[in-house]
Amino acid sequence: MSSGKNYLFRSLASLTILLVIAAAVSLAGCAGPSPTATPTPTALPSPTLQPSPTPAGNTPSPASEASWEKHGYIPELSGPDYCDPDIIPIDNDTYRMYFANGTRDRIVYSATSADGVTWHWDQGSTFEACFPDVVRLPDGKLRMYFTNGPGKIRSATSADGLHWTAEKDDVIGLGDGSGGFVDNLAGPSTILLDDGTYLMVHRADLYKKYAAGVPNDKTSMLHWATSKDGVNFEQRGIALDSRNNRFMGFMDGPDLVRWSDNTVRVYFWTYDGIYYSTYSNGTFAEPVFAHIDNLIPEEVGRRFPSAPPSDPTLIQIGDTWYMYYGHMPRDTHPGGVYYATLKA
Repeated sequence: MSSGKNYLFRSLASLTILLVIAAAVSLAGCAGPSPTATPTPTALPSPTLQPSPTPAGNTPSPASEASWEKHGYIPELSGPDYCDPDIIPIDNDTYRMYFANGTRDRIVYSATSADGVTWHWDQGSTFEACFPDVVRLPDGKLRMYFTNGPGKIRSATSADGLHWTAEKDDVIGLGDGSGGFVDNLAGPSTILLDDGTYLMVHRADLYKKYAAGVPNDKTSMLHWATSKDGVNFEQRGIALDSRNNRFMGFMDGPDLVRWSDNTVRVYFWTYDGIYYSTYSNGTFAEPVFAHIDNLIPEEVGRRFPSAPPSDPTLIQIGDTWYMYYGHMPRDTHPGGVYYATLKA
């Protein structure tokens, strides 16, 4: 999303928790199907540091939640699998959020709000896609980047933000030199930089478990790409590498946003919460912890909580930043879109 454009256990009980978490990670977004056979890849370049993974449960969650104030779920956007929210301003007084119904029909819906709190569904606004990423173009039209099946990031355009026309089938594909072999691309976020360059960050998957004891069966990191026209992107390789003790092979749901100080940040989620990294001149800074919203009391402080906040999207409304994110439904809480605020 661009707002100037402007998330992912000891005995039989432990095994149960692992299975629940694996389901949460795979459902928090429109996951592409796993292959029936894993190809023999050309290895990705090794990161500068790749320490041995820590067994599950040995690394505590971040102790601080910064200053974000949690407000719970949005009743109008409460549903079993509403996920992948992305928000843009329509004008000075109205905001539109796009979100997917990821694990059922893979349809993108939208809703509008005047204050970022109360939302009203757009009637008749649907598009067959996952991971919507909407950017306003210099001519006032909108472009949506999205995935609709494994291996490609596609685009569509709209004059009103409600009715979409498919534009390009492969803005980025697996064969675009993505820093080594990857099995899948998904979850794009795009922002228009001051020099007219389109910067995109997206998830890149290897269908290989990072380490024994982690919930996810695949390894996911963040790659980046740039474009002069917003349609033809050149892959630049790894933006943020998850293959380390800190992120345990999992990053997802990037969201690019221009912050209050005019810097460009990319927010994303992982097993234990939401982080961000600052982008400048082709470099992504060391990630900083931003937020955790653990809704299951007995899981507070757990390395792999079963329902972490996922797929963040951010926008500044007045003097307040709003962060929206998804939660999978559990006995303790409904699924859908939740939000938190931070004074700018």
